[in-house]
Amino acid sequence: MSEEHLARSRMRRRVREFVLALLPPLILGAYARWPGNWGLAYVALVPWALLYTDPARARLGWLSWLGAVWLAQVFLYPQAERFGWFVPGVLATLNFWPWIPCAPLWRAIHRRWPLPRTLSVPLVWTGVEWLRAEWSLSHLDLFPLGASQAPLLPAIQIADLTGVYGVSCLVAASNGLLADALFSWREGARDGGWPAGVRALSRSRRTALCALAVGMAWGGALGYGSWKLGRVETVAGPRVALVQPNVRHKGTNAAGVQLTQLWMTETRVEAGAADLIVWPENAIMANLLREPDYLADLSWIASRKRAWLLAGAMDKPLPGRNTNTAFLVRPDGSIGGRYDKLMLFPGGEYLPLDGWLGRLAPPLQRFVRKLTRRAWGFFPTAIPGDGMRLLELEWEGQRLPFAVLLCVENIYPALPAEAARLGARLFVNITSEGELGGSVQVQLMRLCQLRAVENRTAYVRVGNTGISGVVDPSGRVQRLLVGDEGRLNADAGVLLAQVPLHAGTGPTLYARSRDGFAKGCLIVACALAMLGMARGRKAALSLVTGLCACTAVAPHGAQDPRAALLAGQASLREGRPDRAAALLEIACSAAASCREALEPLTVAWVMSGEPERGILFLESLRKRFPELEAELWERLGMLHEEARDERVALEAYRQAIAREPTSGRYDRLGKLLLSLGWIVEAERVYREARARFPEAPEPVRGLAQALRAGGRSAEALPLLEALVRERPADAEGWLELGRVYLDLGRLDAARGAFEEVLRARPGSVLARLMLARVAIREGRLQAARVRLAEILELEDRLARGRPAGS
Repeated sequence: MSEEHLARSRMRRRVREFVLALLPPLILGAYARWPGNWGLAYVALVPWALLYTDPARARLGWLSWLGAVWLAQVFLYPQAERFGWFVPGVLATLNFWPWIPCAPLWRAIHRRWPLPRTLSVPLVWTGVEWLRAEWSLSHLDLFPLGASQAPLLPAIQIADLTGVYGVSCLVAASNGLLADALFSWREGARDGGWPAGVRALSRSRRTALCALAVGMAWGGALGYGSWKLGRVETVAGPRVALVQPNVRHKGTNAAGVQLTQLWMTETRVEAGAADLIVWPENAIMANLLREPDYLADLSWIASRKRAWLLAGAMDKPLPGRNTNTAFLVRPDGSIGGRYDKLMLFPGGEYLPLDGWLGRLAPPLQRFVRKLTRRAWGFFPTAIPGDGMRLLELEWEGQRLPFAVLLCVENIYPALPAEAARLGARLFVNITSEGELGGSVQVQLMRLCQLRAVENRTAYVRVGNTGISGVVDPSGRVQRLLVGDEGRLNADAGVLLAQVPLHAGTGPTLYARSRDGFAKGCLIVACALAMLGMARGRKAALSLVTGLCACTAVAPHGAQDPRAALLAGQASLREGRPDRAAALLEIACSAAASCREALEPLTVAWVMSGEPERGILFLESLRKRFPELEAELWERLGMLHEEARDERVALEAYRQAIAREPTSGRYDRLGKLLLSLGWIVEAERVYREARARFPEAPEPVRGLAQALRAGGRSAEALPLLEALVRERPADAEGWLELGRVYLDLGRLDAARGAFEEVLRARPGSVLARLMLARVAIREGRLQAARVRLAEILELEDRLARGRPAGS
């Protein structure tokens, strides 16, 4: 055989390997984009089975395999690109490695054991699915093979015995059977072409036995499912009102989100019509226990509707750290319980490896933080809760324990199973998925169906944009929220429904087994592979990792400090914060121009997502310009606050005050103390500021805020009334006064105060929010609706970088 022919043969083989390795990522990606094509699951693994279970292959082909599973992660989560072009690749790099054992296990088994793929493919795949669920970052694995079968209700009923892994095993076995059939056909076709291959397939006893086994397995599963669907008894449970506001959650529209839900609940839920009202995750995009206005709204609406209210909000248990929390409010307005999210979303709630990068490569850490801020719009600093905690709803004279699953916590089978073992009678999944799109929401609803079957527990799902609904303990979608325009997602609406509770008691076999079926599959697969490797050559894999190289922005143009100052200010107005920061740093080569540059420079660092860079730069300036030390300490406090280093920010503000006290610096320190819930210390700071600066308005407003936070609004009233008499154009003073009037139930006076704010600041979102809250309490719902429309428009303009008054 000529060398040219050998070269062509090698090339054809490599092309064939490349195509077979790439097909499963493409098929799985097609299912992720179009989940209605759930039949794709029956062929998705066949190309990999053909490629990696062939004992005639001389080598595994690590490069093609690693590339294939990395691409599978990219294609399964295409929506990640909405947060930045680099996000899909980064998430895939962090999450693809639990897939890696699949092909080596298949190869090790088939080099030693003449097992049918009908057995080896499901054994390995099911075990690796469990690895993915356990070891992916934040357990982030939305696409177990079995979840695709949720539309086929009888097929998923075995999940109460095996979890979703049993359904995945059946689907993978079908893939293995097809691979076995193709291998049988290939053996005959080598010598006699297609006809001989067909004859060989038809005569293959092994393939026939495999087909019989798979048919019996499916028959048993479907038979069990059909029987179980008629045997699961339910009883009428609590009435729920699911509020789907169809407002995407961003840092710029907190007022619109909260007011939309309040207005929809007031106008669409009759008093006494629901036992439990459910708002989505991030329904309150603020620290609920530190913001009296938001907590007052929740207490008011719960009392008015005579219902329990569950809403997602935040808490800040530690400086610089927050929790994603579900708060349960009683009908009397008090807080009846809380659950802190355990599974934090990478990038959006915490930054993986951030501490490790800070110790190993601080420049790389700063670069990664910058990318994160650009992708999400903020730097995540959430911390997880300390474990699964059930909440209790008082219903029909009894206590009904239920579990809250926040956001993607419904994708991890072990977490709802733990709640079921603790005695949960109901699962409530509140989520915020406006950025992800409909296909992901369909898949997440299917996972809810699987979780309901696995634990025989009713499931309620509420999303800010959908899909929201009620699933019974058999996985049937009992009710779906259809919005005002007839859509399941991206549509506002309220669903009133009664939850069917499982009449039985005690956790299912699956919940008690702690993923025993999947672990058993993995143990058997690993044992077969290890025995096979003991008789053959050992394989090793070396993974090479590299560090990202970061390049600084190189400014061009004038190097004169004054010219650089003017050019930097112009760049900032043009919306080019990176270039503005580089130019304004040049302006700080002289003390005079640096004093003017510090304010726009701080803004530029924040806008470009690089407060850490700013902190390092300002620290260097403190040594060069001692005459600017007070202002530098203040700016350092602002940047540390942006970087969520709030303890350091407190000390920086104190240092600034010690060197050059101003009422503004006292105000920054007091506001930060209030945000941390340190009310007594904040009051002390503001009283000290008021003694030092008796004519300044900031200490008066701040002291009033501290008194309100401590439940002493009546004491704040005379302070603020005196302030606005002396300063009738003080918009912030009128705003605080209106809040105090509202606390005291003086609605007419509150409305007048907030209208004064609007006269001084026509573009104020906050004044409109407060006026809408007053209108809702007064029953003027149309007026509240007008204010809500104005708020949503203004917040949209702010999100697009346009002035609120334009």
